[in-house]
Amino acid sequence: MSLIFLTQENGSILGPIAKVLGQILEWLADFLNIFGVQNTGITLILFTFLVNTLMLPLTIKQYKFQKIQSSLAPELARIQKKYKNKKDEASMRKQQEETQELYRRYGANPMAGCLPMLISLPILFALYRVVYHIPAYVGIYYDQYTTFAKDLMSIDGIGNTLATALKEGHIALSQPLQVGFEQWASTADHTVLQNNVVEFLSQLKATGWDFLKTIPEIANNATYLANLETTKAAAEHMNTFLGLNVVESVMSTGIASFAVIIPILAGGLQYLQTKLMPQSNQDPDSPMASTMSTMNIVMPLMSAVFCFMFPIGVGLYWVAGSLYRIIQQIFVNRYMDRMDIDELVKKNLEKQNKKREKQGLKPVRFEDISKVNTREIETVEDKAKVKKKKNEPSDYKRSDVSYKASSIAANAKLLGNKNGEKGEK
Repeated sequence: MSLIFLTQENGSILGPIAKVLGQILEWLADFLNIFGVQNTGITLILFTFLVNTLMLPLTIKQYKFQKIQSSLAPELARIQKKYKNKKDEASMRKQQEETQELYRRYGANPMAGCLPMLISLPILFALYRVVYHIPAYVGIYYDQYTTFAKDLMSIDGIGNTLATALKEGHIALSQPLQVGFEQWASTADHTVLQNNVVEFLSQLKATGWDFLKTIPEIANNATYLANLETTKAAAEHMNTFLGLNVVESVMSTGIASFAVIIPILAGGLQYLQTKLMPQSNQDPDSPMASTMSTMNIVMPLMSAVFCFMFPIGVGLYWVAGSLYRIIQQIFVNRYMDRMDIDELVKKNLEKQNKKREKQGLKPVRFEDISKVNTREIETVEDKAKVKKKKNEPSDYKRSDVSYKASSIAANAKLLGNKNGEKGEK
């Protein structure tokens, strides 16, 4: 089968990624076919689970950074408060230097939290291309349409007939075709044309199939009509999941239908997923915290709205992905809770010091971080009070998170408390 569809044909950077993901999807479809299962919905769910599992290392890397970020948040807040309302170039440069030094002491890279997201975004966009054009990547699904596709291609002027039907609303497409109906007659490449006809047929809804039966060249040809019925039945079998046609949208099936559960689940599960994500210790009144709080509400709502308009197959992909990530999040949270922040910082420092060694710079010792944290916490006027807190491990268990006495996390927590006391005064 020649893969000449939107993503590959346009030479997009997503093309190679989509090909890899499409190959995984085809392996899954072939595996299910061994057991006599040809179902787009089941294949999509397994595909979503597998791809998210392959991305797990990136997910854990991002959570490790968030754990360190949570520990240094009080010191970061102190720096931001120190230079608050100072907009001159010298102050802004000094704030940037102190922030970079803070991350350096922890062996953390501020870009580490963004890198997994930057890597996963192209994968996510490529996934949509695959979900929208499954027959382009899965041979056994593509083959279901080829017989009737050849029948259509043999009908003179069929492109103009379908173009008129599209304008009059007799048929609808969830995605534009690579080659428009009007260009079918002038397309010399037989493979390109067949791929476009298959793409068109794979998007057809029930009303679209019914319209094809009214075309005289098909209605008056017993072979064409029989091939149409066979292809329609195969498409319905492949695309029906829990009574829903995955190529149709919720809007087209009606708000009162069972399909409305898809956008509700997509939005609800995504919101639940945000609640399970590790929360940072940053100031809740900070602009960043306010933005994140807003995004955690807006994004699930947007997912729900999009699921009303997109094919149910895309919504099914979102629901399956959110459900998998919720389960994944529970286990990852347990794993991260058992992780010692000091050990994590030590490992980061080892990597950081190797880079510093190549640059001819002095390595940063783990002991120096604790000393710096302690000096930041202690002041002359309440040194005795802070010293008492350092000697009482129970002080580190006054919140939902327990800290080991004299650890980096504990020192950072004390610093945050200290800043809070100053603010109250």
